[in-house]
Amino acid sequence: MKIFRLILCILLLSALLLAPPYLTRMARRDFFAEHRRLTEPSFSGTVTLYHIVSDRTHTGSLTNWLSTMAEKYEKRNKGTHILVEGMTEPFFLERISYGRIPDGVSFFSGVIDAEDLKLSESTPVLLKEGLFDLDRAVPYCYSGYCSVETDLPKAPMPEEDTVAALLCKAEAGVVTDFRSAGDCVRNEEFGATYRIKSVGNYTDQVCWLGVWKTAGEEQSKALCGFYDFLREEAQQQTLCGLGAFSVLDGVEDAAPQSDWKDIYAAYRTVLTPDPFALCRNRDALGEDAHIAKEGDPEAKARFEERMAQILNK
Repeated sequence: MKIFRLILCILLLSALLLAPPYLTRMARRDFFAEHRRLTEPSFSGTVTLYHIVSDRTHTGSLTNWLSTMAEKYEKRNKGTHILVEGMTEPFFLERISYGRIPDGVSFFSGVIDAEDLKLSESTPVLLKEGLFDLDRAVPYCYSGYCSVETDLPKAPMPEEDTVAALLCKAEAGVVTDFRSAGDCVRNEEFGATYRIKSVGNYTDQVCWLGVWKTAGEEQSKALCGFYDFLREEAQQQTLCGLGAFSVLDGVEDAAPQSDWKDIYAAYRTVLTPDPFALCRNRDALGEDAHIAKEGDPEAKARFEERMAQILNK
């Protein structure tokens, strides 16, 4: 018992000797500041994303959509700023020639070559049938084609996409992209005279995300984080506001009007070319397509052979 009391006294004396410095340190701490302290961001700075507007969605602006998503992402990732700049393809090429290089690019199939991009670190997602991730780019939305008809001779017709016209199943009318068809239907004078019909599920209007080859490691990781964010279900569901299709297998796309239902049903799966192979063959395909439309069988054969090599089947 005496030994126990002795040990207890030693412990109490030790506590009294050590407690004052500890209590002093604790008194000097700002518990409220520590509680409110935020975790340091993994990246702090601005990354530049060029969106190349070579194609357009049924309505609205994909550049504005990307900017809105960037603001949403920045709230979740303090310290990261995504600067989205939209531009035409010629303006993009002009900027590159002047040395105004982006960190990342958003582009439609056939615009960017694989050699201009770094290996992608984006997270794989379950894509709709016919779509695919590549080692240097990932898809995040797409649009398509339909035929436009009218019985009114004076009603203006959209420009036909020659390549799509040779690949799509159009019995009549002009094969054109969704935006051009939508502009016809929205025409205040002649809109009611147009008929919009499905022409299958071919599309080269898949929009991709890539990291430019000169981007730094931190910028690359920041962009891939943003790309993963864009391919989350919550963000993908908002694409229907543009009349664009989500790439996710689990997202149901909504047709803008009832007469577009068959068109949207056809595009639940897609037939699309490799975007980089299309880039290398785009000029030759376009030239052969125009000659083939004039009735040249040799040009049609060259076109079909070249397209068969780059389509994802």
